[in-house]
Amino acid sequence: MPKMTKDDDPEAYIKALEWHTLMTRLGKRYWASQLGALVVGKAQAAYRAFSRDDAQDYEHMKEAILYRLEINPEHYCRQFWAKKGPKEKQPRVLLQLLWDLLDRRLNAMAVFNAFPMPHVAELVERIGDAQYISTLDLAKGYWQILVAKEDLRKTAFDTPWGLYEFIRMPFGLHGTAATFQRLMDQILAAHAEYAAAYIDDIVIYSWTWEQHKNAFRAILTELRCAGLTANP
Repeated sequence: MPKMTKDDDPEAYIKALEWHTLMTRLGKRYWASQLGALVVGKAQAAYRAFSRDDAQDYEHMKEAILYRLEINPEHYCRQFWAKKGPKEKQPRVLLQLLWDLLDRRLNAMAVFNAFPMPHVAELVERIGDAQYISTLDLAKGYWQILVAKEDLRKTAFDTPWGLYEFIRMPFGLHGTAATFQRLMDQILAAHAEYAAAYIDDIVIYSWTWEQHKNAFRAILTELRCAGLTANP
């Protein structure tokens, strides 16, 4: 990825980094066989992102990144000791590094969670010959789920601007997909006859227009009660 200049749009640059991250990591990270739950106990903070000198190029991105990832300054805590990685291995892309650090430190301590993920072929079969089909995409995906208060310290990572922690469930942990799928299955349990979800994507299907309007309204009501937001 090219270095950002002062004329670049931070939001557009972040989106480009997100896309690059997903394209290079999705294949080997997001499979049901790798789902797991975080262990309870102490964890070690991740490696330092990069040096203060290296971070100067990204100063304009800092506020945008912290806002997008919804992370807050972490107070000093004896349970955490932030390790510094070798200088020659310090990455220059902060957003990519956040996924890497969480993968290495937290996934290594995770316990396998075999919560079943839906098969696309089965979802298509459920829709069958439905005459009306609508889809909903939940905004920001995993970031709509708050990290449990007792687990906040496990997500801490060191940066040139201080120690930070995620307050919402980040991408990269191999238990996040299972957590989100379990939540959606619980929300849609009473509507299984006309709605299904694959992680943060919901499909609503009906055989008459009146049924479809009622089904769509019911799903939106469930999302509102659960505090989830869908993209317009």
